[in-house]
Amino acid sequence: MSSKSQGSPHLWLRSETKANEARSPLTPEGARTLIAKGFTVTVESMPNRIFSDQAFQSAGCAIEPPGSWIHAPKSAWILGLKALPPTNPPELSHQHIYFGHAYKGQEEAKVLLERFRKGGGTLLDLEYLRDNNGRRVAAFGYWAGYVGSALALASWALQNQGHTLAAIQAFKDRPALDRFVAQQLGTSETLPRCIIIGAKGRSGQGGVQCLASHGAKATQWDIDETSRGGPFKEIYEHDILINCVLLSEPTAPFVTTTNLKTTATLKTICDVSCDPYHPFNPLPVYRDNTSFATPSSPILGTDAEIISIDNLPSLLPRESSIDFADQLRPQLLQLPQGSSAWRNAQSTFDSVIHSLPC
Repeated sequence: MSSKSQGSPHLWLRSETKANEARSPLTPEGARTLIAKGFTVTVESMPNRIFSDQAFQSAGCAIEPPGSWIHAPKSAWILGLKALPPTNPPELSHQHIYFGHAYKGQEEAKVLLERFRKGGGTLLDLEYLRDNNGRRVAAFGYWAGYVGSALALASWALQNQGHTLAAIQAFKDRPALDRFVAQQLGTSETLPRCIIIGAKGRSGQGGVQCLASHGAKATQWDIDETSRGGPFKEIYEHDILINCVLLSEPTAPFVTTTNLKTTATLKTICDVSCDPYHPFNPLPVYRDNTSFATPSSPILGTDAEIISIDNLPSLLPRESSIDFADQLRPQLLQLPQGSSAWRNAQSTFDSVIHSLPC
């Protein structure tokens, strides 16, 4: 991994522009640790961030206006979570650290990568920050699984009453989310039969824990159960399907619209992995993500509903931010030299850039 640093390493935490995003990949305590190790840390003001500007300032960070990273020193690493503004600046010259969603043929990926190529910058994608065994060193997976399963339980209970899950906002903490789910389940005479696919991963573990906390048992599937290829008739024996599979290779569909039309049982699907535009999507029963404003959507031609929110952990911004930042901080401390994980992220970026048509 190449470094443009001169003197003390400079980390610049940018503000987020995505609606309903209050998470942060850096906590004030984490910033304090970096500063004690010789880093310069700049934080852009962001009123809805779960950690206040004042908390970062008290930790020793410089506070700058939102979007000012454009004028940051070229040696600074620009740290964020979600997408950059789509056109400004047209050329990207910094080293950026965030979830770019640009390596799997996603919409507008080529435009983003071309901005990096033209500007000479780098995308160190957090999804591809992996150790030499291919395992991600920092992820929001646990809380994505927890929140997705919570919403699935609430949605299922409301469907039984003839209602749909209404608009939601971030919860103060996990107990507040659990109370919300318990309130919906309180009107149900029985608990749903649930199946989690990808149960051994981070997201799956979060989902299992959430279901257990509400007394719902889950059928837990992983590679051994899905290796024979779907669709799987066993899924239709459950009330709720929670998909936590990380897409990496062609996968036969787990369920299809045709099969859903024939079942009166499976009513709620939560796609925690949430990548309907991916060519390997194992849930080809919907085309668009849902949102905080409309958490669930009917699957056309069936009695089932889908939950597919692409930033589920944002509903628990404090817990998910602390967890993720704690995982990421050891890597940030190695930025001046570059750990193997940073080198792997750099290598992935270089490979993708070199594959772009001239």
